[in-house]
Amino acid sequence: MAGKSSRALIGSAALAPGMVMLASFTPTPLFPLYQERWGIGETGVSLIFAAYPLGVLTCLALLGGLSDVVGRRRSILLGGGVLTVALLLLASAGSPAAMVLGRYVQGVGVALVSTAAASALMELHPKGAGSGSRFNTASISVGVAVGPLLSGLLADTLPAPLVTPYLVVAALVLLPVLLALLSPPTARRPGGRLVQPIKVPRELWKPFLACAAAVAVTNVCTGLLGAFGPEVAQSVGWFGSALSGVFVFVVLGAIAVSQIAGGALTPPLAMIGGGLTAVAGWALLALGSSLASAPLALLGATTLGLGAGATLLGSAASLATWAPATRRAELYAAWLLVPFTTLGASAFVAAPVLASTSLVTVLLGAGAVTALATVLVATTVKRSPA
Repeated sequence: MAGKSSRALIGSAALAPGMVMLASFTPTPLFPLYQERWGIGETGVSLIFAAYPLGVLTCLALLGGLSDVVGRRRSILLGGGVLTVALLLLASAGSPAAMVLGRYVQGVGVALVSTAAASALMELHPKGAGSGSRFNTASISVGVAVGPLLSGLLADTLPAPLVTPYLVVAALVLLPVLLALLSPPTARRPGGRLVQPIKVPRELWKPFLACAAAVAVTNVCTGLLGAFGPEVAQSVGWFGSALSGVFVFVVLGAIAVSQIAGGALTPPLAMIGGGLTAVAGWALLALGSSLASAPLALLGATTLGLGAGATLLGSAASLATWAPATRRAELYAAWLLVPFTTLGASAFVAAPVLASTSLVTVLLGAGAVTALATVLVATTVKRSPA
């Protein structure tokens, strides 16, 4: 019986990252519909999108180590409940302000689930923490990729396109919650405080910096394309929610493939090689957009996704090697602060640039930021134990 209960928690932790990321990117192909309904521009889209990482960051800053204190199972259950409420808020949103609120609450739920599930996988995976970390990032990448594709298809084929996708995804989010309910309570840390700032010990700053710069490469990609992927698709003649979802899926699907296929790469090679590949992807994507060439843009999107996926894989695998077990959720939360800050900032900064210049300028700027982050990884990882 105990074995079955343990397997139930492993199953919950394995499904949870994919489900919460699927939920996070459900609105992406729907943004053109919101723009048409409410008459909002790029700035409005960026505000709605940025509310989500803001919710994540708020929760991580205050409750990043919560599952270290109350246990992994309780955090997954709490986060799953919050995320379900958020999806219902989004499904019933009647204004941009309601969307912002729903996205903020969604971010809180994602943070609670993500830290607990990642820590549980690193602790319970039968092949050790490194394999658990790789499985976690693979689950995340699959969820991120499927989210916009599923949402776009549901919006184009079923009634109520701004309601149905959220209800379907809410039902899927309940799967890891139900599995967590079948498992026994996990251990608490005696004397731990529920609310406390997260911090990285001084002796771990060097490996942390390398991991942070690498994962920023990934989230410049997911942030920009999560908010403005439909505009990139439209620049090469792909219109409609379904086609927008397919275009974003190409990038995010390549990230998932990179997670699955890149297991043999060492963390430094994955982080540096992935960064260089992502730079090439941004350049190809910009060229395809400027020439209105769908094949070239799709090649760039695939290249970008493969590179961004490799940096995520290397960063997470490195983290698993130096994070002490007793502070795993806290350090994972500190690590998550970087990608989610990047996620929100990239979309928010890109909006005024896009409004005043061009989409190609935004894409080339993202490539330049990615190049700088890769240089930082290359100069830092040599001095880190990872």
